[in-house]
Amino acid sequence: MSQKGAKRSKIWQAAELRALGWSWVAIAGAVGVHRTTVERWARRPEWGEYLAQAEAVLAEERWAALRQLAREAVGVIGRILEDRTAPEALRLRAAQDVLDRLGIRAPQERRVQTPHYTCNVVLEVVNPEKERSLAG
Repeated sequence: MSQKGAKRSKIWQAAELRALGWSWVAIAGAVGVHRTTVERWARRPEWGEYLAQAEAVLAEERWAALRQLAREAVGVIGRILEDRTAPEALRLRAAQDVLDRLGIRAPQERRVQTPHYTCNVVLEVVNPEKERSLAG
């Protein structure tokens, strides 16, 4: 690798570490330069681009990890729902969690009192956005 390529690699590594929240001193130690060198790199016009790219890569890695965890979480809920030996309260909670996340709520009955009469009213919480997506 050329000397210019090695320097660019160190700057890129510094940007990656900064995106992770490292201090200038810690970055300098990790890439093998003085702290003021790293601070000088950060003032260069291309630093912002390096940092933005590093942050984008980091964000995508985090989203990928969260997507994998979400798949595992759905699997756990599914196994609880299917496990006939699991406590009913646990299975009910898992079922409610699935329905809640889909925006499906059970109607709720409320007693309404006015000066002239008392009646029971059934309230249904509706999420119009989710209702449209489920309908079509």
